[in-house]
Amino acid sequence: MKSSLKKLRDFTLNKGGARDKRRPLDAQHQHGDDTESMAPSMQVLTDMQEQYDGLLAAAQSISGSSYDFSRSIHEMASYMVETFGKTGDGDIGSSFSMLAKVQYEISKLLDLYAAHVSQTIIKPTESLLKELESVAEIRQQYDEKRDIYNQMKLQKPKGRRKKGDALDQQLNTIKEKLNEQATQLDLRFQSLKHGQELSLMTQAARHHKAQVHLFAKGLNSLNAVESMIKKLSTEFHIDETLSEGETGLQLNEDLYEAEADFVGNNDDDASTSSSPRSSQ
Repeated sequence: MKSSLKKLRDFTLNKGGARDKRRPLDAQHQHGDDTESMAPSMQVLTDMQEQYDGLLAAAQSISGSSYDFSRSIHEMASYMVETFGKTGDGDIGSSFSMLAKVQYEISKLLDLYAAHVSQTIIKPTESLLKELESVAEIRQQYDEKRDIYNQMKLQKPKGRRKKGDALDQQLNTIKEKLNEQATQLDLRFQSLKHGQELSLMTQAARHHKAQVHLFAKGLNSLNAVESMIKKLSTEFHIDETLSEGETGLQLNEDLYEAEADFVGNNDDDASTSSSPRSSQ
């Protein structure tokens, strides 16, 4: 009797111990399913690729157009110098020589702007697209392995089988590798997502700075000959005004009003925060 009770007690303890040992495996498999679901879908990766493909195409168009515009202005400057600047006809020669110098300067600024677009938008976007392509390739490999795993599960014979047979071991090995690959995919994708906002804002800020440099420097170059042009306009009674209505184009006045309000509000906030009363 005691022997039977001892056997029953040992059996119960061993069974409970075996069940406890299986729990981490069950939990691991359940966690594995969660891990697999974290892997980025191909649709998400495709959407990101399309967004950056569009940004890259726009930046390449801007850069190419800037280079083309630069060459056209440079050709115009050369023509001014060769055709009219060397005529020696007093005002005509000096005027076109001065205008040609300005055109050469604007041409250089456009080349520099195109280089800035390439540096601040094109190259970073190309680098990110390569990373996305790499993640997409890994995701495709993961999907192929996942399909093989699912097919093997369907091929498992039904009915009672020995525990730990070769097929189960093979399936468990594949499942573990799939979980590891899904985790790696998720880490790489999350790294891309976390850096996306900073990358885009950096590109926007630097592109704005490049445009400010282009137009501010260009305006300075034009202002350098403004007094000479005004003098000639007065002397020859030239009407140098331009009508926006004749071009059929209209500026967005709301944009300038909104910018003025934004700058004004920021100035008010800055003055309030820096005033002695606000600091007390």
